[in-house]
Amino acid sequence: MRERSEKHFERRQRDLVSVRALAELLRQIVGEPGKYLADATLLSALRSQGALAKRAFPDLGISAMSLNHQRRLADEVLGSFGALDDLRRSARDAIVHAIARVKRGNVRTKDGLLARVRELEADNQLLRQDLFVLQRAYDLRCQQARRYATAAGKSTLAMSEKEHAEIEATFSLRKKPIRTDNIVDLNQERSRAHPRR
Repeated sequence: MRERSEKHFERRQRDLVSVRALAELLRQIVGEPGKYLADATLLSALRSQGALAKRAFPDLGISAMSLNHQRRLADEVLGSFGALDDLRRSARDAIVHAIARVKRGNVRTKDGLLARVRELEADNQLLRQDLFVLQRAYDLRCQQARRYATAAGKSTLAMSEKEHAEIEATFSLRKKPIRTDNIVDLNQERSRAHPRR
């Protein structure tokens, strides 16, 4: 009887270590999914909770067990089985994204080139939106600086105008020509929106 309980205790300890090792493996996959793209057995195991519980990775100290047993051990080791399942999902998603990146990166095929063009167009659109936001913030900041300088007096206003001219001069260093057909004068827009009576 005593020998049986000792074996049970040892097996339980091994299973606890196995769950910790599994959690660590999942964290590594999330961090560097590219390393695991060729492991088909791992990819299939990540598809469901049950498949992952039944999969053994002896070289990593991860043993197969029933899903219910893994749930109980994960509650004990990680605080909840949900934490282990969240890691599984994150690892699966990381590998799926890594596979998609590899496919997109294959510019030797027509589909790969089209995917790369779409990706670059999306990046370009985001950069344009960021540039618009930054330009708007810059314009507002300039208006505020002029207002504060005007309130401070003539000497501060003169210094502010000089520094503003220096900043404007740096825009002449731009490499890409500036389109002027899409520039909106904020003062004109504001006076048009709120005409004085």
